Amino acid sequence: MTKTHPSLLTNPAYSSKLFETHKKDDGSITMSSEMSMLHHASPKEPVLRRIYNDACDIGLAIQSHRTGVIHVFVRASLTINADAKIESWIFKPVTANCPVEQVIVFND
Repeated sequence: MTKTHPSLLTNPAYSSKLFETHKKDDGSITMSSEMSMLHHASPKEPVLRRIYNDACDIGLAIQSHRTGVIHVFVRASLTINADAKIESWIFKPVTANCPVEQVIVFND
């Protein structure tokens, strides 16, 4: 059993069905989605939101549609194009036991 930070916010979690899964030859997994798909799934909530109630870390939670397990990801970096517009956000898992190495959300 993995302990989580007591102030961790995980609701609402996005279904893993909203993400494409990409498995590399080395076995690492990346998931990706588009901002508009996530916004459509939860229109009354900001897509990128605080993941702790006592800190300003931004992230998202994803619930496996197969197992029901929720994994939380924190924003690690973002990609900006030549016009200074955000192209994507890259998230890393909060816990070490997460099978997903990173999540990329594209700004469409």
